[in-house]
Amino acid sequence: FSFDFSDGEEDEDDEGISERSLRRSPSDDEVETIEAIALFDYVGRTEKELSFKKNQIIYIFKRMNQEWWQGCLAGGNESGYVPDGYIKLKTRFV
Repeated sequence: FSFDFSDGEEDEDDEGISERSLRRSPSDDEVETIEAIALFDYVGRTEKELSFKKNQIIYIFKRMNQEWWQGCLAGGNESGYVPDGYIKLKTRFV
């Protein structure tokens, strides 16, 4: 636990870059990491596409367009493009 004693103004470094300008603001195509389940086996057609098996868990972290997501396999190092029609996003409870 810590207290913020700042006066609300952003400090700039020697090059005039404020903390706020270094923070990424999410764009419309970025999403919170969402868990998805594979509905079917999928073999990537290029090295940029993620291959996975039916019922495998995939963590989705970016929407590329209406047909593709970017994600990674749960418990693995592999990541890549995931076709929208092959996964089901899990419902999140608040």
